[in-house]
Amino acid sequence: MAVVDSGVEVTHPEFSGTLSDGQPKVYQQFDFVKMLPNMNNLGNSQGADHGTCCASAVTAQSNNASTVTGVNEGVSGVAGNCRLIAIRRPGGRESLYAEMYLWAAGFDANSSTTRFPAQITPGADVITNSFGASVNVPISELMCMTFDRLTDDGRSGRGVLLFFSAGNINCDLDSTFHRPWGMYDRCFCVSASTLDDDGVTEIKASYSSFGSTVDFCAPSNDNEGVHNPPTVFGAHTATRLAMPEGGALPGHSDRLTHLTAAVAAGSGTVTVNSATGLAANQAILIGTPGAAGTEGRQITAVNAGTSQVSFTPALRNAHGAGTVAAAGPRSHRSDFGGTSYATPVCAGAGALMLSANPRLQWNQVRDILRSTAVKIDPANTEAKGRWRDGDGRISTASGYTGPLFSEFFGFGRIDVAAAVRRAQRFGSRWSKRGDNRPEWSDASGWDDVANYSTMRLAVARDDLYLVARGDAGVDTWRFDTATSTWSKRGDNRPEWSDASGWSDVANYSTMRLAVARDDLYLLARGGAGVDTWRFDTQG
Repeated sequence: MAVVDSGVEVTHPEFSGTLSDGQPKVYQQFDFVKMLPNMNNLGNSQGADHGTCCASAVTAQSNNASTVTGVNEGVSGVAGNCRLIAIRRPGGRESLYAEMYLWAAGFDANSSTTRFPAQITPGADVITNSFGASVNVPISELMCMTFDRLTDDGRSGRGVLLFFSAGNINCDLDSTFHRPWGMYDRCFCVSASTLDDDGVTEIKASYSSFGSTVDFCAPSNDNEGVHNPPTVFGAHTATRLAMPEGGALPGHSDRLTHLTAAVAAGSGTVTVNSATGLAANQAILIGTPGAAGTEGRQITAVNAGTSQVSFTPALRNAHGAGTVAAAGPRSHRSDFGGTSYATPVCAGAGALMLSANPRLQWNQVRDILRSTAVKIDPANTEAKGRWRDGDGRISTASGYTGPLFSEFFGFGRIDVAAAVRRAQRFGSRWSKRGDNRPEWSDASGWDDVANYSTMRLAVARDDLYLVARGDAGVDTWRFDTATSTWSKRGDNRPEWSDASGWSDVANYSTMRLAVARDDLYLLARGGAGVDTWRFDTQG
């Protein structure tokens, strides 16, 4: 799993340790700004946290132990048991982006850039991209060729999965080309859904951009601030330890205490049973995790004598005496979101599908995600966002056959469990192919053991060749695997017929078929010795 973004704090507890197969969590890392094979120079500017948030959304370790015995750390990514390729994306010219993507997919980028990293093997199976580049113009030929290479030849010819965010400015991508790379038909364009104020109804996130090239959406924040259900929702992710951002959350609880006095909304101080072990710059979570009204804050001061803890910002909610409070390192946040969060969530779904069925082609993954997606907000009547059937008809039009696509949601909100189940079953069934088949019927003498027992099958130039002898000699049929059609081949055939003594088991039972230099070779013994025939598959 490659995360192309502002860089990832790979020393964060969510990316430490090993996976279930014993491999280290972090597989590769490269900073394409500094051209260095590490993440040591991410800087402290606002937003440098973004890549760490995205990486934790897709692949934060699952059930990883914290420094407190029996307490796990933080969050779990959608594909928490996948390895991480951490990439700090370059700025400026597209050519370096193209080289970066080729490198990430395991190709030789043939770069002349100083300190460009050596080729890696294997490359990424999935790449998630929560940013905009070359915005407001159609995609260039260079990037088309780059994404074609990744999907044609990446992952041993099955294609790398490329997920791109739709953007957060509520614009029509079709008229603005605000995210041209995500709009490309080899890439998966991801918009964002969220919950309405009832905490149940799924709707379009107000900020999410939209258009005819959106493939699907995933849940994200509602852009109203720090997570405060049931009316305000934010995504919980890791944040950089070096410079934490967002709504403060402890990754685990070093200290458990409780409020000894009720506190009103708007307060910046609480009194606790014991302030021992609490310190400035830690995070404190007031309330039961997951419960309505629970909120996290950054501790600014601790008065051990009065057991008072001050924090910022002020509380949104009132809390009663006895409310549990947990404190620990400020390593997570409660207010990430945007299509930046929805995109790695979808990428994680793709990674789980490939884990379940590595044989899937990139477009098969896309089609499964589309076909299993849930048609949310079915009653919306927005001119752009309302659902349409396969012929573009809306629900009030005559002949409407049901919802298929919405420019707000693509084919719907992804259903990860359904997609993985479909991936597990995909390809595990028979389907009858080729109606124009060889007519080797009983009526034409194919109930004779001297005929049916000689059937031989070979593969040449990716097509199937079926050979068998009949009463008048050998028949050769080719099955075109691209079109699923049969065609009879080769008039100048071996005349191993009944009339020439080939009804004798000592002859017909010796037929053997092989492929050499893409041609067929058929051998069998006759009355005077072994006969050898070559079938030119190009002629």
